[in-house]
Amino acid sequence: MDNRQKVIDAAIKSFSMFGYKGTTMDQIAKIANIGKGTIYLVFSSKDELFTHILDDIANDMQEIAKKSLESEGPFLDKLSHAIRQILLNRSKHEVFSKLSLEVKEIGTKKVISGLEQVEHSIVNFIASEIEKAQSRKDVAPCNATALAFVLFRTYTGLVSDWPNPYPHLSDDEIEQVFSDIFVRGLNPSTTS
Repeated sequence: MDNRQKVIDAAIKSFSMFGYKGTTMDQIAKIANIGKGTIYLVFSSKDELFTHILDDIANDMQEIAKKSLESEGPFLDKLSHAIRQILLNRSKHEVFSKLSLEVKEIGTKKVISGLEQVEHSIVNFIASEIEKAQSRKDVAPCNATALAFVLFRTYTGLVSDWPNPYPHLSDDEIEQVFSDIFVRGLNPSTTS
């Protein structure tokens, strides 16, 4: 494995365990089993490394959704499947959950900004897919960006923010919530 990938993997592990604020370049170097100076040969700062990781998360989420949306079948079924795939792959993004928790508990400005960038990227991607579906009459007319925002926030809310004392929702239950609200609710044949 090259040093760049070692640094990225170590940073993901550190951000997942300690959050942004609790992560240092020394920790990343120790986890990667390389010298701290080696990190600076591939990333100029913790901020640059953090931004790179968040960009990768956004790209991974888009790729997962894109693969599902490129399959055969009705758009609303593909959208539901895309959401399902994101849910099944969320374990790859423990860092995203840890950073969301850091925002709630500490309010770290860099993390808030970074997560907003991820959200913006995902919302724009989903909105563009909804607009394509609307042009094919696969989705009832609506504000695609607002709907994309609601989809993303609902996803993150059910995965990360679903509070106690409510019982934990399984992946299947979360998919059912999406299906009940968004798939059946957006089916053009059921709207007036």
